[in-house]
Amino acid sequence: MPDSEDPEHNLARMDGLWGALTAGAWGTEWYFGYQHEHSDLTAQDWRTRDLFWDQARHAVEFFALADVELSQAVSRDEVISNAWALAEVGEFYIIYAKDASKALTLRLLPGKSDYSVQWFDPRNGGELQTGSITELRVDKEVTTYWGDMATVDLGKPPRDTENDWVILVKRQ
Repeated sequence: MPDSEDPEHNLARMDGLWGALTAGAWGTEWYFGYQHEHSDLTAQDWRTRDLFWDQARHAVEFFALADVELSQAVSRDEVISNAWALAEVGEFYIIYAKDASKALTLRLLPGKSDYSVQWFDPRNGGELQTGSITELRVDKEVTTYWGDMATVDLGKPPRDTENDWVILVKRQ
């Protein structure tokens, strides 16, 4: 929909853009549809979707900030609760939560290792931010286990808990 009808573009951002990216897609393709002004067939002014294009720009900026090697990453939704994950297990996890107020628990490989936790606002872009938990330590003495995986809580984002967030967990 044009910005005048849907300025936040929540559905496209949440299910289309980040759904595809955390599934391992290398991009998305957008169609304007036929039920709105400036449709697929009549669009002469792409500025009618200016706020929509910002959503894709924020995603590109996130991956530049994340600075991870994506060539081995695959969709690993089974390692996270209430979210989607693109990961190279044991190295990094890019997690997309549609509602960060829900419990977000990540399953990591056992063994002693430390991870950093940073949050990214996919609605507004910007820098990586600090949430309620900044580091994860997988250590036999302090970690609970789920099967053969260590289970850790990712905490809460810096603000707007009920909104969508991207969480970057990187091995240090």
